[in-house]
Amino acid sequence: MKNIIPILALFFVFGFYPSTSSGQNIKQPIPSQIVLIFKNAPDNRCFIGVNGLKEIKSDYQISYTDDHLIRRGFNFKKITMYDTLVIKAHRNFIELSHIYKGLSSMEYLIKNGDTVLFTYLGNKPWAQVLNRKVLSSEINYDYLVNERIRHDDYSAMTKYSHLSQFTKNPPPSFKEQFAIEKVQFEKESKVELAKTNYFLDSMRKANAISETYYNYQKLNFKYGLQSLAFYNKWNFSQSLLKNNRFQDIPFPKLTRENDTLLFYSYYRGRITEEYFTLCSKAKKIGTPYKNTIDYRTVFDSICKKKNLFVKVKNDFLLQTMEGMIRANSEQLEPFFPNSDIEKYTKKFRKEVKDTALLSYFEQKYRIDPPTSNELELQDIMGNNKTFKEILNSHKGKVVYVDFWASWCGACRANMPDSKKLDAEFGPKGVVFIYISSDVKLDNWKNSIQKMGLNENNYVQRNQNYSQMLEELTINTIPRYLLYNKQGKLVHKDAPRPVATAEIIKLFNQYLSE
Repeated sequence: MKNIIPILALFFVFGFYPSTSSGQNIKQPIPSQIVLIFKNAPDNRCFIGVNGLKEIKSDYQISYTDDHLIRRGFNFKKITMYDTLVIKAHRNFIELSHIYKGLSSMEYLIKNGDTVLFTYLGNKPWAQVLNRKVLSSEINYDYLVNERIRHDDYSAMTKYSHLSQFTKNPPPSFKEQFAIEKVQFEKESKVELAKTNYFLDSMRKANAISETYYNYQKLNFKYGLQSLAFYNKWNFSQSLLKNNRFQDIPFPKLTRENDTLLFYSYYRGRITEEYFTLCSKAKKIGTPYKNTIDYRTVFDSICKKKNLFVKVKNDFLLQTMEGMIRANSEQLEPFFPNSDIEKYTKKFRKEVKDTALLSYFEQKYRIDPPTSNELELQDIMGNNKTFKEILNSHKGKVVYVDFWASWCGACRANMPDSKKLDAEFGPKGVVFIYISSDVKLDNWKNSIQKMGLNENNYVQRNQNYSQMLEELTINTIPRYLLYNKQGKLVHKDAPRPVATAEIIKLFNQYLSE
C-alpha cells in the first residue's frame, strides 16, 4: 500500500487522456498552451432567485488555476461572435470551470495543447476538442450529469450551499422554512451523489469515458465526500463510501513530491481543510454582532509551521492577506488598522519569493509600496493621480468630496440627491468628486454607470497606507468633505446630500467668498 501513493501521484500528473490523432488537417497549437474558443457565449454570471430579482453572482465566467496557483478569470466580450482565450501552461492538464446561471458551473479537464470550441445549448456550454479525438461524453461529463440526474439547473448541493437564495418565505416564518429546506437539500444532495456515482460507473462500463478520466472523477468523488463530512458534518452510507476503487488509499501527504497535485481541485480541497483548521483556532476580533478572524495571528502561525512546503505556504499566506483585506474593505469600521495592513504586507513580501504571486496580489488589491503620505487615486481610464493634484486642479471652485463604495447602501441612497445638487450647483462653481473604497474595480465601474455619475470618479489605490485618511479619521462611509475656493478644508464632516437645505446653505456661503 505504501508504494501506491507515489505511483498514483505520477499517474495523475502524467497519465490522463492518452492522445489519439484525429486525422484532421488542423494546425496543432503550441504544446505550452491551450486555446479556448467560445461561440455566441451568453452572460452566465447572473442568477435569478425565488424573489425574481436578477443578480450577478460571479466575477468571472471562466476560471482556472495558473502555474503559480493563482486563480485567474475571464469574461466574454459581448460585441463579437467568437471569443478566444489562450491559457499559457507548463503542465499536462488544466482544470477549467465554466459558470452557468450564476451559481452553478460545468467543470472540464483539458489537456495541454488542445483547442476546444464551446457552443451553447440554451445557456449551457457544450465542448468539442478540435485537434484530437475525445469522446464528447467525456469532456461534457458535467453537462450529462446535469441533464440526467438534477431536477433543474442547480444541484441540491448548490442549493444547500446557497440556502438563502433558494429558500421561499411562506408562513410561518423564513427562519423555520430555512431550517426545513436545509434538511431537505441535504437529503436530496445525498441522493444525487449516489446517482452520480452510479452514473459514473455506468459510463465507464459503456466505454463512454476513458479509464484515466474515470479514475480522475472517482478521486474527485472520494475526496468530495470527505470534504462534505469535514465542513458540513454529513454522514454517508457505507455503501456510498465503499463503492470506490480508491477507498483504502490514504490522502497524499503535503510534501514537495506531491506539489504538482495542487493543480487538481480534489487535492486543493483537502489542503484547504488544513487552512480552515488553522483559521478555526484563531481568536475573533470585533463585537459579538460583527466580527472576523484575527488574520494576523493566522499569518504568524503559518510562518512558524515547519511542515509546509513552499507552494502550500505561499497559498495559505495569500489567502490570509486576502482575508484581512476583504474583512476591511466591506466594513464601515475596519477591523485592522492601516499600520497592520502595511506591516503584514511587508511580511508577505519577505516570506513569498514567487514574483508572479506578489505581482498578482499587489495589482489585484492595488497595493504599491507607499511613495508618499498622499491619498493616491485612479480614474476610470486607469490614470493615477494624488488627491492633492486633483484638488489643486479645481482651485477657484468649491469642492465637495464624497467617500463611498458600491457595496454601501447608505452611500447609494444619497446619490440621487447628489446628482440633483451637481446639476444645480455645478454650473455655479461647485465641483463634485466621488472617491470609492471598492476593492473590485468592476463593481465600482458598474455602479458608476448604473447611477450615471459625473466624470470626477476615482478609486483609492493606497487606502491601506494613506496617512491622509488616518488623519481625517475616515473610518466610516458615506463621508463628505468640503473645500473652499482656496483649497482649504472647511468642513471635515460636511452634511450629506439628503440634508439638502444644510448643504445648499454651505455651498452658497463659500461660493460668495
